[in-house]
Amino acid sequence: MGPEDVGLSQGRSPSARRDAIPRRFRGDADGRGAPVARMMRPKLDEDPGGAATTPAPPARWRRVARAVAPWLITVAVFVAILRRYPPGEVLAAMGEGEVAPMMAIGFALGVALLPFAAAWDRVVMRATVPASARPPTYLDALRGKGGTAVLMVLGYAFGSGGYGVWIARATGCGAKVAGGIVLYIMASDLGAVALVAAPCVWLGGLHAPWLAVGAPAVGLLVLGLALLGPRLGARRRDRDDVLAPWRRAGAFAALVSVLGRCVNVALILVMTWLGARAFGLGIPASGMATYLPIILLVSALPVNIAGLGPATAVWVLAFERWVPGERIIAFQFLWQLAFGMGVVVRGLPFVRRVIAEIDEGRVRAPAT
Repeated sequence: MGPEDVGLSQGRSPSARRDAIPRRFRGDADGRGAPVARMMRPKLDEDPGGAATTPAPPARWRRVARAVAPWLITVAVFVAILRRYPPGEVLAAMGEGEVAPMMAIGFALGVALLPFAAAWDRVVMRATVPASARPPTYLDALRGKGGTAVLMVLGYAFGSGGYGVWIARATGCGAKVAGGIVLYIMASDLGAVALVAAPCVWLGGLHAPWLAVGAPAVGLLVLGLALLGPRLGARRRDRDDVLAPWRRAGAFAALVSVLGRCVNVALILVMTWLGARAFGLGIPASGMATYLPIILLVSALPVNIAGLGPATAVWVLAFERWVPGERIIAFQFLWQLAFGMGVVVRGLPFVRRVIAEIDEGRVRAPAT
């Protein structure tokens, strides 16, 4: 058989040459291909000399950049702050304040938030994790939240990432659903901060129209999406993806998740104000209630390390009208230290069990 018999002669057009090839050897235009083409495709994909069919992993420099960016930003902000407020003045301000009672209040806040946060998280997980998996009990949520929140001392994003891994492995719900649960919790945190900030701005008499309008808008948007999600996604309720919590968590879970976290935010406001007063800062309650929600939002960004960085700059900008900047920096550093100690101490008893549950989930993963 010569080349002309299969339409490969140079005298034929490309379409004619394609038509001359038996159909079972041809692939379709949409890439699905005939049976033989489909059987051959894996081998072609594995051919080192062929074109790459799978996306290349991110370049190493990009991964390194994402890892070190928060540290670089934190260092840059601190260098800028310390150029204006010398370290000697900050250290002197630490010695002038009443450190012991302030540290005790910050430590107590770090411990006290766990039972509340675990209760709200458990409601979301029970409504989202399918019964075929392992919906957590309250003690499970308490253990998982406490053990993974030890990473929270490095930043909000670190703790949330560890929590998502534990949810996926301990409950068996899968990475997509676990990621959705973490996003739902983060959205609830955002909504709670916004809802608490709205009346605080009004009561504090702050002239900030963008905040007076934006805070309640964000809070109501988060709450509205959580309430309407089950109705809008009723047809895809059983789909396991990152939107599963919004489709499965009903009105009760939505209200508990958002409004319950308002209790957390209110507790943070009160305890932080008490800690500032104990340290000797003359910040009025209205000022703390007005600006601390903004600080909480900035602190949650993945550009802060241990609550320090851009959040420190916002502390100074917000409260410098009442207190010298070096005293604010001194308080914020010691406050984050005390709060972090409370978070670590409350979580240490659970860390070993949480790690074991994550390892057990990794072993079970191929079978699920």
